[in-house]
Amino acid sequence: SIGLSPGRTNGVKYPIGFTMFSENLRSPNGEQFAVMDTKAIMAGIGYGWHFGRLSTGAALQTGYAFNNGRIEGDVLRALESPAEAVSVHVGNSPFLRPGVKAEYFITPKFTFRVSADYMLMRPNVTVTTPAGQIADRWDMSNVHANIGVGFYPFRR
Repeated sequence: SIGLSPGRTNGVKYPIGFTMFSENLRSPNGEQFAVMDTKAIMAGIGYGWHFGRLSTGAALQTGYAFNNGRIEGDVLRALESPAEAVSVHVGNSPFLRPGVKAEYFITPKFTFRVSADYMLMRPNVTVTTPAGQIADRWDMSNVHANIGVGFYPFRR
């Protein structure tokens, strides 16, 4: 990820971000038949606490997800139709994303970081097969957990 240093004082923060991820689409029998790819922009409000070298925070962000779907998997077992006869459309959607993070400064410019968030998202998904069309709002909510390092070359 790309971001700015968390700062040195406790207080309100205004996080913005961009995220990309993929999620499998499964039929009622559990077989994967497609993949949803998401690119989303988000902004929100949060609060940060600092304890020496440890920086923690919580935030609530909202945004808009640009989604698309592609056929992938065992479509014949999932939907009882050949892959060539099936199409999937995943609509764009708003979402809500609460999250928490912690970052430990090993040096003034280098950190170890962990974060977790829950993305609440329900896009419209339309699956078209020779037997007909299935259109509904799908619960694509998911949990993200991250472990990594941070490098802030411009931090003093």
